[in-house]
Amino acid sequence: MALSDQDTAKQPILAAKNVKSYQAVNIEADDSHSDSSDSESLHESNEDIVAKRLNGAKRINVLLGLWTGVFLSALDTSIVAVVMSEIGSEFQRSNQVILIATAYLLSYTALQPLYGRISDIFGRKSAYLFAQAAFVIGSVLCGVAPNLEFLIVARIIAGIGGGGLNTMSSVITSDLVTLRERGIYQGYANTAFACGGTLGAPLGGWITERFGWRYCFYINLPICLIATYLTRPLQNYNLHVEGDGSYHIMDKLKKVDYAGAFSLVTAITCIILATSYGGNAVPWSHPLIIAAFVGFGAMLCIFILVESCWAKLPVLPMKLMVMRNPALCSLTNFFSMMASTAMVYFSPLFFVAIMGFSSSKAGFWVSARVVGVSLGSLSAGKYMSHYGRFKPYLVMTYFCLSIAMFGISTWTATTPAYIQIGAMLLDGFSAGGGLTTSLVAMLSSVEPEDIATIASISYLFRSTGSVIGVSLVSTVFQSKLKQYLEQSITGPDAERIIDLVRRETTAIHNLPDNVRGIVIDCFQKAIKLGYSLTVVFAFTAFIISIFVHGTKLHNRVSK
Repeated sequence: MALSDQDTAKQPILAAKNVKSYQAVNIEADDSHSDSSDSESLHESNEDIVAKRLNGAKRINVLLGLWTGVFLSALDTSIVAVVMSEIGSEFQRSNQVILIATAYLLSYTALQPLYGRISDIFGRKSAYLFAQAAFVIGSVLCGVAPNLEFLIVARIIAGIGGGGLNTMSSVITSDLVTLRERGIYQGYANTAFACGGTLGAPLGGWITERFGWRYCFYINLPICLIATYLTRPLQNYNLHVEGDGSYHIMDKLKKVDYAGAFSLVTAITCIILATSYGGNAVPWSHPLIIAAFVGFGAMLCIFILVESCWAKLPVLPMKLMVMRNPALCSLTNFFSMMASTAMVYFSPLFFVAIMGFSSSKAGFWVSARVVGVSLGSLSAGKYMSHYGRFKPYLVMTYFCLSIAMFGISTWTATTPAYIQIGAMLLDGFSAGGGLTTSLVAMLSSVEPEDIATIASISYLFRSTGSVIGVSLVSTVFQSKLKQYLEQSITGPDAERIIDLVRRETTAIHNLPDNVRGIVIDCFQKAIKLGYSLTVVFAFTAFIISIFVHGTKLHNRVSK
C-alpha cells in the first residue's frame, strides 16, 4: 500500500523500533475539499476554540502582545552589543566584558527547549508570564549592577526570559490560528524580530549618549508592560492531556523531566562554550575546550538515554527527532542560521574594513536585510495560505539562500552598491521564508499535544546554529587574518600594526597608504574565506530541504 502524505511526513528518518505512526490532525491526507456546510461548521468550531483561549479578547490584540515580546527579545540582544564598551570602561574590565554576551547567550539558548514541555504541564500563560518575569527581573538587575560579576548573573536571568518570549510566542500563536494561516502570522513575528534587531544599535547608542548605559536595560520595562497588558486575557490552557489544569501544583512538579532537562541544558552549555571560545580566546587544543566537547558528548548520551528509557513526559521526545520532517527541518534551520547569522555578523566588518564606512553607515547598509526578512516571511505565509502547501517554497528559499551567500562571498571594494544591497535583500528574503515554511512543515507533522515541544525544538536548532556558525566563521577569519598579516607586513612596527588592526578595525584607514592597502587586502582574503563557509552551510540546508516531504495544510485549529 502506498504511504499517504501524513504517513510519509512522519516516517522515521532512520529505521527504529517502537517508533509509532502518528495520525496528525495537522495534515489532510488528500486534496479533496469539504462542502460549504462543512467549512462553515469548521469555521465556527475554530472560532469557539480560539474564543475560549482568549477569554473574549480580540485575537489580534493578544498577537500584538506576543510580537511585542519578540521585538523586545531582539532589541535587548542588539542594544547590549553597542554598550559593552561603555560597561567595560566603567567597571575597568574591558578585557572581560564579552562574558556579558556569553552569559545571556547561554541561558537564552539552553533554556529554550524546556519552555514547550513546561507550557504543556503548567499551561501556556504560566510559561509566558514566567518568561516575562525573568526578563523584567534580569533587566532591572542589569540596570542596578554594581560590578561585572553581578551584571553577568543578571544577564543569565534575562536570557532565561528572552528565550521564553520567543518560544512561547510561537507556541501560543500556533494555538490561535489554523496551520494554513500559520505562516502569515509567523511572518509578522519574524518582521518584529528583525525590526528589534535592527533598531537596537542606533537606539542603544542614542540612549547611552543621552542617559547612560543603564537605561538601555530600563527601556525594556515599559515595553514588557505593554506586552503583558495585551496578553492578559489569555487563558492558562494547554493541549496536553497530562497537563490538565486540575492537577495540584505538586502533581505538576512531579511531571517535570528534571534529569532530561538538566542533561540537555548541560549539553547545550558545553557545546556553546566550546565553539564560542575554541579557536578564539584559547586554542582548540586547550584542556577546557576538550573537556567541554567531552562533556557535550557525555551529557548528550545521557539525555538520549533518559528520554528514551525513563522519562514519563520527556522534555524532547525521541519519537519527534526520528520523524522525517521534524528531523530534516531542524537541520535546515541549523545550517541556514549558521550561514545567515554569520553573514549578519561579518558584513559590517566588511563595510568598515574594506569599504571604509563608518559603523553607523555599515549598520544602515546591513539593515536592508530587514526588508528582505519581512518580504520573505510574509510572502511565504501568503503562499501557504493560498495553496495549502509548503514544500516548493521551502526548497526555493534555501536555493536562493545559497545564491545569496555565493554572491556575498564575491564582494570586493569595487562591487556596486546595488549588488551588495540586492544580495542582503535576497539573504533576508530567503532566511525569513525558509524559517517560516520549515516551522509550518514541522508543526504539520505532529499531534496537537506535541506542538509546543516541536516549536521549542525549532528555536533550539535556530539558536544553536547561529552560535556555532558565527564561532566557526570567526575562527577561520581570525586565524587566516593573523596569518596573512604576518606574511605581508614586515619591519620594526609590524607587530604593533598587526595588533592594532586586529583590535580596532576603524584604525585601518588611519594607516599610511602603502600599509593600508596591504592590510585591506589581508582583510579581504580572510573575510572571503569566512564567507565561503557560509556558502557551504547554505547549500547544505538546500540539499536537506529537497528531502522534506510536502503535505497538504488544513484549516483547523489544533484542539
